[in-house]
Amino acid sequence: MPTMTMLEGVQRSIFEAYNEDISELPFDRRPVRPAPLISQAVALSFAYAQFYVAGRQIYDVGPKMQSVLVGADYRDVPLSMLMLPFPSVYLHFGSQSFSIKGAPFEGAWVIEYQGTYQFYLCTRQHASYSRKTRFAWSAQYLYVPLETSGYPPDTPLGEIIEDAVRKEIETLAEQASRPQEKLNFDGVSVLDRRAEGSQEDLENFQIGIQSLDDAMRLVINSLIFITSYREHVHASWTPDTPAPLTETVEQSIKPKVRKDAQHKLLSGGYYKVNFVGSTLNYDGCDTETDDDGPGMIPHWRRSHWRRQRFGEGLKETRLMLIRKVLVNAHKLGPGEDPLGRITAL
Repeated sequence: MPTMTMLEGVQRSIFEAYNEDISELPFDRRPVRPAPLISQAVALSFAYAQFYVAGRQIYDVGPKMQSVLVGADYRDVPLSMLMLPFPSVYLHFGSQSFSIKGAPFEGAWVIEYQGTYQFYLCTRQHASYSRKTRFAWSAQYLYVPLETSGYPPDTPLGEIIEDAVRKEIETLAEQASRPQEKLNFDGVSVLDRRAEGSQEDLENFQIGIQSLDDAMRLVINSLIFITSYREHVHASWTPDTPAPLTETVEQSIKPKVRKDAQHKLLSGGYYKVNFVGSTLNYDGCDTETDDDGPGMIPHWRRSHWRRQRFGEGLKETRLMLIRKVLVNAHKLGPGEDPLGRITAL
């Protein structure tokens, strides 16, 4: 456990770095409320620390895999089927067409601890955000905590997420409605204007959740696929990783040599990544046909998750992904679009 001395040292380091960065900005560009910026940066740092301790587990979900997952409705999936392969993971999707707080959604840190799932919906950082070795502006992200311990295992995930959003809005709205008052501390009068800050936080949160469903659809469906289809998740070094170092890490029989090579890789920013869906057969994902009878007009049937019993005595349960399918495609006229078409991100 960290000692108070360690925490004070972290706090001092953060404030010194913050003051150094702020001092280079013109007065009209300096934040009126620095506390939220600092707390966001600290929260993201602790999330990264948990991710680091858990083994830096990165899952890359490419465009093809996203097109398979994006149509599935996660909201009806029961809580009991939400699992993490490790206590903390990072899901990488690449820059998306929708935004979180004004920046393109790119990935998510997901952490689970004692029944609470923490989702950090992260955005793409522009090159102008960095200055030397630090970010001049904290990353834009949306924090969504799901406290699940009070819910029955069969509760739909959509209901839990709706409750979390509603509670956060109610809390911020209540704090924003508090009247201003003068407080006296040792003869010094201070005007309590925290309600204004809460109103700003409420407005920012409402902006952030505009694309929440789009982001959570990718995140939740990816987690379910990763834990249900482990055979389609393969770990390998990224293509730009120096081959001599990876060969040493994988093949050397000398522990110290392997350790030194691994240290060089990590110091250079190279990680072993879990690639999701790299062995999946994507043929026919959007062109399969299913004849539902002569009276059924052509339409897209949405992809969805279906519970499947397996194991000895069929006592275990997993989720099976039923891909989207085009019904009665042969009845489409030239240039005619089917009803309910689902477009990939």
